[in-house]
Amino acid sequence: MEEKISFVALGGLDTNGNNCFCVEINDDIFVVSCGIGYPDKFESGVDFVIPDYSYLKENKNRVKAYFITHGHDDTLGALSYFYSIAPAPIYMSSFTRYIFNYILKYNKQDINNFDIHLVKPSDEFYVANRKITYFETAHSVPDTSGVAIASSKGNIVFSGDYIIEYTSFDRFKFDFKAVSKLADDNNYLLLMNSLNCTRKGYTSPSHKATSYVSEAANEASGRLFVALYSQRIYNVVETIYEALNDQRKIYLYDEETKAIVKSLLDEGIISLKEDDIIKSDAISSFKDSNICVLIMGMGDILYQKISMLALRDIKDKRLYLEESDTFLLLCPPSNNFEVMAVSVLDELYKTNCHVINISKKQIIKMHPSEDDIKLFISLIHPKFFIPIKGQYKDLIANAEIATSMNVGLNHKNVILLDCGMKATFNNDVISVASIENEKIRVGSLMVDGIGVGDVANDIILERNQLSQDGIIVMSLLVSLSEKKIVGGPDIQMRGYLYLKESEGILKSIENLFVDIVNKHLSSDNFDTTQCKDEIIETVSRFTRKSTLRNPVIEPEILIID
Repeated sequence: MEEKISFVALGGLDTNGNNCFCVEINDDIFVVSCGIGYPDKFESGVDFVIPDYSYLKENKNRVKAYFITHGHDDTLGALSYFYSIAPAPIYMSSFTRYIFNYILKYNKQDINNFDIHLVKPSDEFYVANRKITYFETAHSVPDTSGVAIASSKGNIVFSGDYIIEYTSFDRFKFDFKAVSKLADDNNYLLLMNSLNCTRKGYTSPSHKATSYVSEAANEASGRLFVALYSQRIYNVVETIYEALNDQRKIYLYDEETKAIVKSLLDEGIISLKEDDIIKSDAISSFKDSNICVLIMGMGDILYQKISMLALRDIKDKRLYLEESDTFLLLCPPSNNFEVMAVSVLDELYKTNCHVINISKKQIIKMHPSEDDIKLFISLIHPKFFIPIKGQYKDLIANAEIATSMNVGLNHKNVILLDCGMKATFNNDVISVASIENEKIRVGSLMVDGIGVGDVANDIILERNQLSQDGIIVMSLLVSLSEKKIVGGPDIQMRGYLYLKESEGILKSIENLFVDIVNKHLSSDNFDTTQCKDEIIETVSRFTRKSTLRNPVIEPEILIID
């Protein structure tokens, strides 16, 4: 009997991050990736966003497994939230589990509360009586895999994050043997990473940092500082080995950097002698020319660390940057914090140390470029093709690559989807249901350190308003029995006007505040809510007219009887 197959993305289409892809075979749901994304500059106070998981919550009894392909936050950062509403066995590699445990500890959660099954990067196993194949790929973290889910029509294959690379370190290699074995099967649907597809050629070797580290280490007469993203483990391993080759010992800048290197040692990703790492209290005993200081962090947090170091806003004076030092930035900034990165770079130059800034054109993210994609498609030879992971322009470019290859992929079997649109395959006929028809809720839930989805749009708007126009807080005491103000008013302004230009404005706001409260006190029924609403409306209108600014207005009326 032919199985009914459907695919829907809850996140990961027309976006960077927030990845969550669902394959439905008959009544079973298999989830690949539960990732987070990061807010834009207009979402103040939001730590990160996760896909709306309402669909899985409503169908939690059908969820059979979570397949996590590697240890990046865009793949597993939301897993704990998804698991809490729709628990099911989780399949991941040993190193990915290590990263997941690190995230859980930060959130004060216990990994023993999760049903985790460890699998090797190229492994075969069964879930719900269905064959699952992991195949190792080369990516910026160890033990990365793609995944294939078997069906009666053939395999549903997720390429995962990969590049064609087989000469690198162990546990970072593309497993041609495993993929070739998969190529011998009937592969029904291929879901392909699109993040780098507009780039011509292969990604390798443009992802490597070895030459930059080698050149910087050879030319540096003093200490070598290297800044790297903590998620680009491939470049971390390169940097450590290349620094050691240059007879430099490694100094780990902070606790986060130490934790990352410890994870690599614990998991056997790197092998170091005890004296390769400089102990914190021993750095002064080494020559500057024998020291490499590693600084790691996530995204803009890394640039905050660099800024504090450049401004000497750190406790350890031994690490103050000097003219003889060389600072190598192997961390091209993402679009959402490029402005910050430019400012931090300027601060670095002011230290007079030698700065080497590697751009995103010099060191490429480890995602497939055009020729990587063509080779993978040629090997898998799928009957249907869906581009995933990337902005819509990337999805279109990926689709154009597939249809240009003369391998049977065309406008009839290459499908472009939006999040929440369900593609269903019945007797090789594709039907795509809209969001409205399937009633699949999509979008992002905002997480601000307090809860999930608690950050409403009006709160975001108020936070933006606070950051731009400031706040006015006003308070007074009233006696309802005497129907009069018995204390105050007290008016405080923050971020609105300088004190020297605010005296007249402040007096006007005070008069408006008192007049409105007195008017409401004179009525038979004093309604605090109505009174506050009128204060906010009246004072806001006054501030817009008099100063062309719109601060947040916070009136407080305290009733003493």
